[in-house]
Amino acid sequence: MDFSLYFFHIKLFLRLSYLQDSSILSHEPHFASIPILKDLVQFCSICSVIKRTGANFSHMSVREVRIWRRSDARQTPAIMLEKNGIDGALMLQNGSIAALDSAAAEVEKRGYTKVMDSYGLMGVLRITRDEHVLVVVTGVLSVGQLYGADIVKIISCELISLRAVGSVEFLDPRIVDLQRLLSSGIFYYSANPRYDITSCAQRRCASKESDSRFFWNRTLHFPFERFGIDSCQWLLKCIVG
Repeated sequence: MDFSLYFFHIKLFLRLSYLQDSSILSHEPHFASIPILKDLVQFCSICSVIKRTGANFSHMSVREVRIWRRSDARQTPAIMLEKNGIDGALMLQNGSIAALDSAAAEVEKRGYTKVMDSYGLMGVLRITRDEHVLVVVTGVLSVGQLYGADIVKIISCELISLRAVGSVEFLDPRIVDLQRLLSSGIFYYSANPRYDITSCAQRRCASKESDSRFFWNRTLHFPFERFGIDSCQWLLKCIVG
């Protein structure tokens, strides 16, 4: 086995620290996403050692998206989004999405209350003709790396109404099931936007376009693109693993 692979697994082992339930590893199917190894026997023995230690994966992602809601209930409901590394903000109001520069965002934010910090956004989902919800990622686990990018499992999501304040469950009884599905641990994304998890190696060499066959939340990006917003800057690209 190449020494570089030993160092890779040592690095992987050192990252196993913060999770509470060691059973996660025993059910984790995504070691298969690690590049092909020269010596499968040695690789399996390393995985066995990791299991016996009871160590777990820690996440490398940060809560980089801040979500704000307009405080005055007498005014038109609005949501404001900020993201690390992006100047300005987005304002979601009356079914539209507008980009604000930094100065305008700071002024507008005075009338807003922070709702939460999140790891990322899946997009906007239409529930009824007039009701839309923002799909927010609130819990993640890092399951490994591909080409220097952390591959992240989504373990918790929340749906935030773009109009109503409080729980969105009353809007549609299916929302509870949808939220349970989104939080079931079957969705993954790349923490590094430069690595498109939806594309295979062959496709990445030929094109920079995402593969819509595996881009699970593609339609949730459409509301942003409709108003000229670069959805890839603000939203995650998710696959079902």
